[in-house]
Amino acid sequence: MTQSGTDLDDLIDLRADISELEYKTRRARIASGLFRLVALSAPMVLAAMFVANVWFAKYFDLSVFWTLVGLYVGVSAVLMIVIGIWHDVAKKEILSPRRLELELERLYDEQALLFSGAEIDLAVRQYAFRSSMQRSAVQTRRRGNGYRRVNNLFQSIIIVGSLATTTVASLNPDQGPLKWIAVGLSFSVGLAAGFTGFFKYRERAFYLRQTADELEVQLNAYELGLPPYREGSEAERVALLTARMEAIRVAQQQREQQLDQPKGAKEE
Repeated sequence: MTQSGTDLDDLIDLRADISELEYKTRRARIASGLFRLVALSAPMVLAAMFVANVWFAKYFDLSVFWTLVGLYVGVSAVLMIVIGIWHDVAKKEILSPRRLELELERLYDEQALLFSGAEIDLAVRQYAFRSSMQRSAVQTRRRGNGYRRVNNLFQSIIIVGSLATTTVASLNPDQGPLKWIAVGLSFSVGLAAGFTGFFKYRERAFYLRQTADELEVQLNAYELGLPPYREGSEAERVALLTARMEAIRVAQQQREQQLDQPKGAKEE
């Protein structure tokens, strides 16, 4: 087998290891996040119910709420135990996403080192480059989807909280616990609106998804031989793709910097 064929086989094997480790890392992130969520939320729910029991027990029958809280705490405890067992069965990887991320970075560096030598054939470089660009597009889209989920959550809080505040306000909130319920709902709506306006989750999600679409368009045009990648040598086509992909990423970075700037700085 030629040197080029050996290098390409090594790179394909390395990409398979990277894909498997990427899957394990995503799984570990989800499991670790879920574990932390239930570990933090269960005590907070219990504390909130104790406070509600002190303030509102004489106005409402909270037995149904206590039943729901008990079910939630029980399910949370079972889920934490299951994740802990899964963590041991999976060689202590489920709750260790940071360790997997470090191993993944090592494989990325090994991949870059593999096709960085001058003796590496152009076909190997192109394969590694396309894999890197595809990973960049996937990561960009994943970031955009994350911001979109956060924005949808806050928008839901604003919509539901606004309607609930209006409903509670129409029930004469000056008497009894309805006053404090209305205050809490109004505060939640204001807090969600403030976070949405300050961090601009909607704009960040839109720009990231737009960037991911542009990256995928360039990759598809290159792989299918569409303009502007129809003519020229393979080295020229790769150089053009690299330049366009870098230009798209630089434009995305500039948009993010503009979003981070205060409103007054943009107007100057």
